[in-house]
Amino acid sequence: MDKLIYRSLGETRYSFTHSSGLPVLFIHKKGFTRKFGVLGVDFGSINTCFQVAGEPVTTVPQGIAHFLEHKLFEQEDGNVLEKYTRMGASPNAATSFSNTYYYFNCTDRFEDCLKLLLHFVFHPHLTPENVEKEKGIIEQEIRMYEDDPYYQCMLGVIRLLYQKNPVRNDIAGSVEDIRSLNRDLLMKCYNTFYRPNNMCLTIVADEDPVKVQALVESAEIPCTILPGVTRISEPEPAALYGKMNRRTMDVALPLFHFGFKDRHEDYQGTARVRRDLAGTIAKELLFGRQTDFYEQMYAEGLINQEFGASYEIEREFALAMISGETEKPEEVETRVRRHLTRVAAQGLDVAEFEMVRASMAGKMLKKLNSPESLGTMVCISSLQGVQAFDYFTACGTITFDEVNRAFREVFLGEMAVS
Repeated sequence: MDKLIYRSLGETRYSFTHSSGLPVLFIHKKGFTRKFGVLGVDFGSINTCFQVAGEPVTTVPQGIAHFLEHKLFEQEDGNVLEKYTRMGASPNAATSFSNTYYYFNCTDRFEDCLKLLLHFVFHPHLTPENVEKEKGIIEQEIRMYEDDPYYQCMLGVIRLLYQKNPVRNDIAGSVEDIRSLNRDLLMKCYNTFYRPNNMCLTIVADEDPVKVQALVESAEIPCTILPGVTRISEPEPAALYGKMNRRTMDVALPLFHFGFKDRHEDYQGTARVRRDLAGTIAKELLFGRQTDFYEQMYAEGLINQEFGASYEIEREFALAMISGETEKPEEVETRVRRHLTRVAAQGLDVAEFEMVRASMAGKMLKKLNSPESLGTMVCISSLQGVQAFDYFTACGTITFDEVNRAFREVFLGEMAVS
């Protein structure tokens, strides 16, 4: 077991590999009563076309990763969620574009909670009958999101930004996709991606590291290592798919999402961490609540407290979004465009950059006191080929030039409007 001490952060991370090939990261939080465990899979909604070495290319329906996440909670001896509840723990799972992860929070019975996590994820109980039963539940969830104006507005701008990238598809798929699923397709994806060496277990707790390692090693985890898996996707053109999307739904106020496609380089490791931080600082300098832009727009009643901006970068995509609600969406769009043009001419403010960077460092440090936030960040970053603690150590060293580059490469490109 390897031990790594981050002295400037007061954190200690242990790492080892289960005999099956499962990487394990343990963050020792002395004095914490809450304990958190998360098991992540490098498999998300965008992975619908792949090839196992020596086999033909496989294409599966959209939404299959999300469907599989639902099904793993149903075991032959009962529902996993109910088991955790009886133990006084809080479990859940999530599927994103790139990953799926299963987790629990608890204060007592940590060992039982961890054993259950490692059991139900690695021992699926899928039958033709329970797969069919789940379809109705997933269809209801899909229709719920189809009736969610905010989600549809966000999805609308992503579909304008990307032409080929499967990030433009709904994570849950469509009703037609779900109806075409069967047990064989689900098991094909499970056997391809739910392999220990394609996953990561992260634990954040005040537990003895040696005991944690022994507990994990005692778990019955099948060792399934395939010859190799290639994820297949079409090259994404630089141009946007479109620039404007309008839709009429029942809303109290019109909603908007403005999107920017980051035609980023192939950032890996620390380089991706720094781009993420630089893009996040750039969006805050442009649209944060401390800016004159926000204060003036708010004072004029053009935006409210729902207004915000975000920047996200992963292996397969990178984008920035501005969102909110307003009675005058066209006026907000015009003002955003003018604002970006003005900043491009005048430049970002160095003093404000220093303030925002310091503020972001403080927000990052708060994550260290949240086992769930820290554990999820460490797990998902690892699956993405990034060391999560690099975010904490790099935050204070991001330069003004890096932020300027992110601003010009992202926010001065074509803007899509939903």
